[in-house]
Amino acid sequence: MLRLGDLIKTHWDTVDLLINNAGIFIQSEMLDEDNGLLENMMNINLYAAYHLTRAIAPMMVERGKDISLISALSPASKLMPILVLTPSRNTLCSASHDAYGWNCKTKV
Repeated sequence: MLRLGDLIKTHWDTVDLLINNAGIFIQSEMLDEDNGLLENMMNINLYAAYHLTRAIAPMMVERGKDISLISALSPASKLMPILVLTPSRNTLCSASHDAYGWNCKTKV
C-alpha cells in the first residue's frame, strides 16, 4: 500500500475520494487454519486501508475541502457477536471487526 500511495502521488496532484475496498476471506475453522492466516487477513482487511489512507490523506487535506473516505467492509465487521458462533468465520470476524473499529474512529 505504501508503494501504491507513492504511485498515486506521482501521477495525480490531488485525490477527491478514497475508497478502501480491499479484503479477503478464507473460510476455515480456527483450529484447522494455517499459521499466519489471521495476520494475512489483518494485513489486507485492516492494514491496507490504514496505510493507504495515511499515504493519501495529506493530499486531500492540502486541497482544503472536506475529505471523503469510504470503506467497503464485510458484513462480518458489524455482526461479530452473531458470526463468531460459526466456527468457519472466527478469523474473518476478528479481522473485519478491527477494520470496522478503525474506520469508525478515523478522523483526518
